Amino acid sequence: MIAQVSDIEKGIQAGTRRAQAEIDTLLESPGENLRNQILELFRSWPSDLSSRFVIFYSEMVTVATIARMHYNDISLADEDLRSFLGHSEQFFNSFKHK
Repeated sequence: MIAQVSDIEKGIQAGTRRAQAEIDTLLESPGENLRNQILELFRSWPSDLSSRFVIFYSEMVTVATIARMHYNDISLADEDLRSFLGHSEQFFNSFKHK
């Protein structure tokens, strides 16, 4: 399954709610740029990922992105997201089962 934009947006919304205290201090939110970055990653990923996993992964990446913005850390690069996706897919393999 190719990741649906709506699932990515659900994950970003959940991550934004989870990191609300930090996002209130930011001048900008990760928003559309983050969504597009995640979408491109999923489009190039070789295996099928469940909707539940896409939402969960997008939430975690959103929380990490907001924290990095809050603490003025280096932004997550595409390779960082790809690496985290590979580890997450292996670790949370139960999301692969139907």
